[in-house]
Amino acid sequence: MQTISVEPLNSTEPMEPALVRYDEGWNHLVEKLVADGFDRTYVESLFGRVENPYSAGPMGHKMRALFTTKFAPRKQEPKKTKKAPAPAIYSGVLVPENMRRARTFLETHSESLRAMEKRFGVPKEIAVGLMLVETRLGNYLGKEQAFRNLACLAASDTLESVRPHLSGLQITSDRAKWLSKRIGDKSTWAYDELKALITYSSQSGLDPVTMPGSIYGAVGICQFMPSNILRFGVDGDGDGTVNLFHASDAMHSLANYLKYHGWKPGLSREKQNRVLRHYNNSATYANTILAVADALR
Repeated sequence: MQTISVEPLNSTEPMEPALVRYDEGWNHLVEKLVADGFDRTYVESLFGRVENPYSAGPMGHKMRALFTTKFAPRKQEPKKTKKAPAPAIYSGVLVPENMRRARTFLETHSESLRAMEKRFGVPKEIAVGLMLVETRLGNYLGKEQAFRNLACLAASDTLESVRPHLSGLQITSDRAKWLSKRIGDKSTWAYDELKALITYSSQSGLDPVTMPGSIYGAVGICQFMPSNILRFGVDGDGDGTVNLFHASDAMHSLANYLKYHGWKPGLSREKQNRVLRHYNNSATYANTILAVADALR
């Protein structure tokens, strides 16, 4: 069974509160977590091990993209010019090396995949296709630290904290109100995900600080947001914990998610596509998973 090593959480030697040092930019977030019931010593020990200081950069990056999309001047295209259609699939996925890797994965994990199919009704080829698209079957888990990125987003809860990262944008008073609302919403979302990540880490025994993830905090071979781990995570290998860096747990969890969103045997191609888009709302994404599944059958 494929296992990707993630550092265990060392809870046997808690740090003394007086010895913990962390960037002062985390102060408000630490106090907020403590007020919500998390143990102060534990929370401070986590932030004490975050290598890089707080930055509003991740929130600034997100807000700049949203702002540009909403307020950038619209270019008037010639009437005869048509927008190029989105690609049907991600061309870099269905290459020989990836397909060899996928077939090997199918063979290596055949027993667990059969159990997953029986329990959730999701074909093994769909599960493998999804994990191939998401993380190349666990070979690319993201270059970010999920904990710090979520913490940066959660701590950046005002326009003033993010404004230094929005230089060059024409921010009028109305646009400032729009930005403040978006920043508040994104910060609240990230805080809830950060709490879920800390809770999940306590349950699984994994270290949240060193856990690799996407820029917005998705983790594991199947790239779940932490709140979805708590909701849809499944112990596929029967070891008593949900570890999405283990292939069996990842495939059972994603199948549980797809079943909840409507997957069942006998769905038409169109409906399969629709269910897969709950995972990532992209026709190209769903088409690619289905194309991988077709190639594996």
